[in-house]
Amino acid sequence: MKLMAIAGTLVLAATLVAAPLEAGWHRGALQSGAGVQDHNPWHRGTLQDVQDHNPWHRGTLQDVQDHNPWHRGTLQDVQTQNHWYPGALQSDAGVQAQNPLSLEEESTLLFMREEEKMARDVYITLFDLWEHPVFNISAAEQGHMYAMKNQIDRYGLVDPVTDDTVGVFDNEELGARYLDLVDMGGKSLEMALRAGALIEEIDILDLENAIAESTHDDVTWAYGNLLRGSRNHLRVFVDQLESMGIVYEAQEMDQARFDEIVDSPMERGCRVGCKGRGGYGFWRFRNNPIGD
Repeated sequence: MKLMAIAGTLVLAATLVAAPLEAGWHRGALQSGAGVQDHNPWHRGTLQDVQDHNPWHRGTLQDVQDHNPWHRGTLQDVQTQNHWYPGALQSDAGVQAQNPLSLEEESTLLFMREEEKMARDVYITLFDLWEHPVFNISAAEQGHMYAMKNQIDRYGLVDPVTDDTVGVFDNEELGARYLDLVDMGGKSLEMALRAGALIEEIDILDLENAIAESTHDDVTWAYGNLLRGSRNHLRVFVDQLESMGIVYEAQEMDQARFDEIVDSPMERGCRVGCKGRGGYGFWRFRNNPIGD
């Protein structure tokens, strides 16, 4: 009996020694912080750790910042870059009073809100006409509208979208552009896809200009998310045209810049399988529009 008790004691002791080596979820209780870092990816302390163990945030520090608000590094990050929690640490009124937008920034933000509506409305109209699933990208454009509305509310501006009806705009330029694009896209499915690509080219150029003008990190961050989405949308429209044997060349962008975008992989933030040019069949977004 004594031998059995001693054996049992030895087994228990061996188990306690092995526990911190085997149980990654509980390393912190019996082993140093280094042990936690080595075996528990949820407690990694460096960018490389995040990249190595969390495939949703691979790539760059910007990826972590753009896609995972829980990995924000500083108080300022939370306040200015995480638009899901703009009022968590500072009131919107405080933002407006302490760091207001310039008149140029206000004008650009209001324009971008309606430009995203214009894109959404064209895609809704072209989907009704051609019933092609690529035009379900309208759902992503609705998300872009929400992102701009969030910034408009944050800075106390008056939303130009007072009537959300398809085809109705406060900005006359955008109203005319809507009609032109619908007319273009009504001629054939090919022309509808070309109209979609043109929308995204113009959106990319406008967003790049907006980012260059912006002096507010939260607004810049929001524009950056939209810009990534527009690049993905452009890739999708070009891919659709190529699947029909049609070679698409830039209508508004510099051709070299255009080629750089469409020849690069889909960027994180899309809701479905992210693939590069030539690998994106329309069935991939039959039920899930490309979103960002």
